Amino acid sequence: MTYEQKIPGNYSTSSLYAQVMITYSSGIAFAVPFNTHVMGAFLASTGASLWWDNLGGLIDTIPTVGEGVLAVGFSDVKNVSGINAQTGNKEWSYSTDAQLSGTPAFAGDAFYFGTLNGTLYALSTSGKLLWKTPIGAVAETTPALASGMVFVGADDGYLHAFNASTGNGMWESNLDSPLISPPVVSEDGIVYEATSDGPLYALNETDGSRLWSYSLQTAVIASPVLDNGDLFVVDQTGVIHAFGAQPSVTTQTSTLSSSSTSSTSVSSVATNTSQTPATTTSTTTTSSESTASETTTYTTPPSLPTSANQLEALVEWAIGIVITLAVGVLGVRGWERSRFEIFDIEGTTRVVLRNRSTNVATVNIGDIKITDETGRPVRIESAALTYETVKRQQVETTSVQEIQEKGELELTLSLNSSTRQRVMVAVPYKHPEKKVQWRTRTLTIEPGGNQPG
Repeated sequence: MTYEQKIPGNYSTSSLYAQVMITYSSGIAFAVPFNTHVMGAFLASTGASLWWDNLGGLIDTIPTVGEGVLAVGFSDVKNVSGINAQTGNKEWSYSTDAQLSGTPAFAGDAFYFGTLNGTLYALSTSGKLLWKTPIGAVAETTPALASGMVFVGADDGYLHAFNASTGNGMWESNLDSPLISPPVVSEDGIVYEATSDGPLYALNETDGSRLWSYSLQTAVIASPVLDNGDLFVVDQTGVIHAFGAQPSVTTQTSTLSSSSTSSTSVSSVATNTSQTPATTTSTTTTSSESTASETTTYTTPPSLPTSANQLEALVEWAIGIVITLAVGVLGVRGWERSRFEIFDIEGTTRVVLRNRSTNVATVNIGDIKITDETGRPVRIESAALTYETVKRQQVETTSVQEIQEKGELELTLSLNSSTRQRVMVAVPYKHPEKKVQWRTRTLTIEPGGNQPG
């Protein structure tokens, strides 16, 4: 150990979420105790404190550094502030239409971020608005930037590409389930996006056409990582999936597990190590997309790295993946400001789905996905429909329900603990003559206690 640095103050944390969020730039580390007003900087080489300051708003997304400026968003204030990285002084503040929904991205001379109203913003390092554009749904993740474009996924399952200079839409692709994992873009122009339903997609950055898809069979909420042409993805159950750049029928997965001493270990299993490229197969879709699984061959990537060096790198990366997972989840939150809202009732284990549209919203309670902070499913104990003019009516927890205009479907969750917990709620719903849409939100449930705003 080189040094230790005590963060000023006394802050509580859950078993999963990081107590302090950290970002780094040009030899300086910046620390923010999660969901507090405080932020500070210290020299990464020695730990010497440079400054600490109260920024006046609750911070629950990681600040982003660009050209000596920290872009900081708040969960209780509708603005983003520019902080001088060297001094901690506030250089500017820009009012937005809602709170930030995720960590900003930086490229060139601009910060890019989404808000809970479903708007994508581009601000200069001096706090000047370059452009803003509606996305149509909440984007809870950090945008990706490459080739002069901004790529951002939204809660309604659409991956969008915008011109980074003008904000003009380039293309959008419907991936059919909420996107709560940030996209990443390779040097050869491939956009990778994992979904909350399990599929991992590779798309052409130019036009959004699908190149291939791969079923992970469970949600991905942390950002994938690209390294030397290899793609690493960790799913919600702790399984690491590694994909290489060359076609192959090799299968290798690594699973994170915790021992009794809470140290992280990795176990690996390899099957079918033949390096013979698969033969071409046809698909029943009208696109050129290829689909792959761990038990079948395929004609296009993904394939999995097999060298000892790559596996060693994977192990090293796995040690840090818990931090990555925490960071990904910390950026995942949001109050649905659209026509279909998800929120909790303070001091209870109840979650409410509210329909604000003028159409009936149809929800199959059995299709609602709720997981706790470890990724385990949370059972719905009971459900009740409520309206402004009708009392609460108990309904079956596995049945299809029609939520009328201004109606609510109230779910009571069966939690194993009476202490504060984070749960992720994903709800598929349908309006008449429209396709199924998704809404997601990560909630902090604190039965019998005070719920953070």
